[in-house]
Amino acid sequence: MSKKVKNKNKKYQAVSDFTINDCANAAVAVSGKKKESVECNSTKKLVELARKSVHEVHEVLEDDPEKLPEDCEEAKIEPPENTEEFFADYCIDIWWLISEHIMPEDILRFALICRKTACVVSMAKFWSDLYHRFYSLSAGLPAHLQPRQIGKQGNLRSSVIRSLFYTYPPFKMSLSQRANRDPACLVGEHLESAWFVQKPGEKRKWTFIYTFRPRSVKKTSKKRFPAENSHVLYISTRQFRPLPQFHGHDVFLKSLTRPLAAGFSELALKLTFEDYKRNIVQTITYDSGVCVQVIDWFSPLLESTVLKLCDFSAGDSTDNTFFDD
Repeated sequence: MSKKVKNKNKKYQAVSDFTINDCANAAVAVSGKKKESVECNSTKKLVELARKSVHEVHEVLEDDPEKLPEDCEEAKIEPPENTEEFFADYCIDIWWLISEHIMPEDILRFALICRKTACVVSMAKFWSDLYHRFYSLSAGLPAHLQPRQIGKQGNLRSSVIRSLFYTYPPFKMSLSQRANRDPACLVGEHLESAWFVQKPGEKRKWTFIYTFRPRSVKKTSKKRFPAENSHVLYISTRQFRPLPQFHGHDVFLKSLTRPLAAGFSELALKLTFEDYKRNIVQTITYDSGVCVQVIDWFSPLLESTVLKLCDFSAGDSTDNTFFDD
């Protein structure tokens, strides 16, 4: 039988004759003529045409500066005029008079105008006037937010903000919407404290309270009363779950989801906590009869719900049962 011998000196010129011998790891070396890059040639031609057109424009401008080629008339851009800008620098007294008419929801915008407006907003006089402007006897303010006690137990600014959610109608109307918002807004915040309470006469109902604060906010006190910019996760359920034990370590809320419960008739609540290294440390799931609310540090719901469950002076073993964490 005759054997076919491959011709090692055969050169492939056509693109359709490309074989495995033309690859980098081929056993047989093929010396072929390199194909010139079409993109490179096209790019060079494009650059040459661009340089030629620019050169023609310069020649025309040297002869007659007001005359341009027809292709360049549409692209003609007039230089900007040298106009001077004037700024009015008002004294702080004028900004103070304007601040007397600022509504509570516009305070942040007013403070960001300039340094003088920020200085006005930082004054205690500003917050005191704002408090008396919206104060009402029929608002039902708690004792520590009454005119004689306002600002004595803490920051005047925080006390006035709390009082506005009792006296200012737009803020009062937004309370229910804020409390029933998606609790996933607390994801990423630092866990400050956690405890649970069982009310008397409700043996099958438990209340779990988690206090969170943003990562950027430092802890100011060891009290369970939520500080400024803190949030409270209020959970009411028929199922008991042990509280997370972190032994003083910094723990953050990694995720909060609402999957279906075991009976597919209601929603559950699943909390996942992580440490500062992003490692999951514990997962807690509440399955039965879960009712969730997100309570802000300035909300009146904090007074009517959370603080009543934590009133050590008013409660004893007969009134309610408190389980510490």
